[in-house]
Amino acid sequence: MSSRPQSSERVAGTWSIATLLGAAVLVLVPYGLLLRTLPIGRDSGVFVYTGMIMNSGGMPYVDSWDHKGPLLYIFNALGYLLTDSAKGIILLEGLLLFAGLAISMSLWRRLLPTFAVVLAATLFVLTYCATFELGNLTESWLIPFILVTYSLAFAYFCDESVSNKVGLLDWLCISLGIAMAVAMLTRLNNGMGLGFLALYLVVFGTRHRFRSIVLMGVSYAVVVLPILFWLYQKGAMSAFVEQYWSFNFAYSRGASLVARVVAMYSLSQAIFLSPLGLGCLLMGAAVLLSNTQVPKGKKNSFYWLMFTIFCVELLSQLASGRGYLHYASLAAPALALVFVALLNLGSGPGGFLSGVRKNAKWAVLVVPAFVVASAPPAFAMLGSLKHGTGVAGSPENELADYLQRNTKPSDFVLVHGAETWLLAASGRRSATSITYYYPALSGFKDTHEKYQADTLGNKPLYIVEAPDSCGLAKSKCEGQPELFAKLRDFLQKEYVQERDLHGYRFWRYRGAKS
Repeated sequence: MSSRPQSSERVAGTWSIATLLGAAVLVLVPYGLLLRTLPIGRDSGVFVYTGMIMNSGGMPYVDSWDHKGPLLYIFNALGYLLTDSAKGIILLEGLLLFAGLAISMSLWRRLLPTFAVVLAATLFVLTYCATFELGNLTESWLIPFILVTYSLAFAYFCDESVSNKVGLLDWLCISLGIAMAVAMLTRLNNGMGLGFLALYLVVFGTRHRFRSIVLMGVSYAVVVLPILFWLYQKGAMSAFVEQYWSFNFAYSRGASLVARVVAMYSLSQAIFLSPLGLGCLLMGAAVLLSNTQVPKGKKNSFYWLMFTIFCVELLSQLASGRGYLHYASLAAPALALVFVALLNLGSGPGGFLSGVRKNAKWAVLVVPAFVVASAPPAFAMLGSLKHGTGVAGSPENELADYLQRNTKPSDFVLVHGAETWLLAASGRRSATSITYYYPALSGFKDTHEKYQADTLGNKPLYIVEAPDSCGLAKSKCEGQPELFAKLRDFLQKEYVQERDLHGYRFWRYRGAKS
C-alpha cells in the first residue's frame, strides 16, 4: 500500500522535469537563433534605444519620443543592463517566455497526458514564431503573462479534482490583474481579451465576486501605480500623456474602415492558417466525428469562452487599422487554450485520444498536417540567419559597424527616416529625442519644429539618410507640406556626403575635426 504514493510522487516529479525540459527546448531553439543574429527591427529599434537611454540616466517620452507604454521601455532597460547590448533584451524576453510556458504546461498536465501537453506547447511556439516578427514588441512581452492567466483559467474551470477552488481562483485573479497591468503599460488595446475574461469571471465564473474584484484591482494597482508615480516624479507625465494617449488616438483615427477590415482579414488568415489554427480545426473535427462525450457545465463552456476571447483579441486590432503580422501573435495564447480544451475533451471517456495509440489512422492524418503547418515558421526562423546586426557581412552589421568606426560614443547622430535600430545597434545617441521622423511627418503638434531645432542646435557629426526617407537630399515628401526645409538647407550648407552604403547616405559635418 505504501509503494503507490511513492510511485505517484516519482511520476509527478518526472513530469515536472519533463515539463521544464520541454519548455526550455521549445524556447531555446528560436531565441538561440535570435541571440546569434541579433535582429533589431524598426519598432524594436526604438524600444532598444529607449532602454539604452534610460540606462544612461534618460527618461522615456522626454529623451526618447515614442507612443508605446512605459513598461515596454523598462523591460528593454533591464535587458540592456544585463549585457550592455540588445543581446540581454532577447535573453530576458526568452526567459519570460520560458517561465510562462513552463508554468502553463504544468497546469495543462493536471488534465492532459504528457504527449498532448508537449503537442500543444509545440504548436503554440510554432505559431508564435510564425507571427512574432522576431520579438521585442508589445505583444511578445505580454504573451507570457496572458498564457499563464488563460492556463490558470483552464485549471479553474476544467479541473474538477481541485479541492481548494478558492485558492486557485485567487491565483487566477492575481494573474489577471498583473496581465491587464502589463497590457495597459505596453499597448492598451492588447488587454481587451483579458478584460473580457475578467468580466466573465466576475459575472458568471464565481460566487466570490467581491474577493475577485479586490484581488484583481490590488494586483493591477501594485504594477501600475509605482510606474505612473515614477513618471510623475521624473517630470515625464505630461509627455507620457501626450505621446501614449494623444498621439495614439490621432494615429488610430487616421485609418479608414476599409483599411481596418482588410487588416482584420489578413490577421485572421495568418492565425487560422497557423499550426495552432489547423490543429484546432483537426481537434474540433475529431471531437465531432468520434464518440467523445461532451460534458455539461463550465468544462464544456471553457473552449467556447477561449474561442470568444480569441475573437475579441483579433477584433481588438481593428483599433489601429494596421495589419502588422505581430498583432496576430496576441491571439496565439487564447487559441492554444482552445486547442488544450479540445484535447481535454478528447482525453475523456470515449474520447478520440483515449485510443490514439491503438489507432494509426490518427497519426496518418495528424502528422502530415502538422509538418505542413510547421513549415512557414521554420523557414521564417531559418531565413533570419542571413540578417541581423550580429550577422557578419549582413547589411545591418556593416551599417552599424561603419557608424561605430567613424564616431565616438559622445557624438550625436541623426538618422533621418524610421531606422532607429541603427542608433541602437551602434550605441550612438540621436541629435533629437524624436528618433524617427513619422511624428514630424504626420504634423503632430510641433514635432517637426522640434525635430529640426534639436538637430540644428546639436550639429550631429553624421546625418544618415535612410533609403526610403523623404524631405532632404533625396526627394520631397509626396502629398506632404514642406516640413523639413530648414533641415535640408542646413544639410546642404554644413554637410558633405561621405558615403552611400546599402542605400543609406552618410553626410558628415564639415566643421568636425578630422
